[in-house]
Amino acid sequence: MAALVVCCAGPGLLAAGVLGTVGAALDNPRMIAAALLLAAGAVGRQVRHHRVGTRKNHACRGDR
Repeated sequence: MAALVVCCAGPGLLAAGVLGTVGAALDNPRMIAAALLLAAGAVGRQVRHHRVGTRKNHACRGDR
């Protein structure tokens, strides 16, 4: 499950990391909060997609 989250939510997690880093460099708590929300949303969406979808649609191909 962890590999699936990292694989499919990776772009969102990467964007959240960049946003959080920029927010920390600029000392902007709103940007850091946005990064946390983005990361939580990316992981939550992927976990929900995995639980709702069938087992055959678990690859990072965007299958529904």
